Amino acid sequence: INEKSNIDDYRKLSENLQKEFQHIFQRCDMTGEAHNQLHSYLHPMSEWFKTLKEGDMDECRSAVASLNEHLEKYDSYFK
Repeated sequence: INEKSNIDDYRKLSENLQKEFQHIFQRCDMTGEAHNQLHSYLHPMSEWFKTLKEGDMDECRSAVASLNEHLEKYDSYFK
């Protein structure tokens, strides 16, 4: 995704991210607090994926920015 991306690019990104997201949940074997932290970290992403699938260009750009910011916080959830 870049400044030349169109709405179809965002839709495809949503599709790809959803597939990876489902794969993570299907293979999750964590338990206890680590499991809870993983789900707390992943949960907000589903709304951004939905925006990428259904939103307009401005909403999609905002969702990607939010996703990138969230991914940068990974280390604060896991050590």
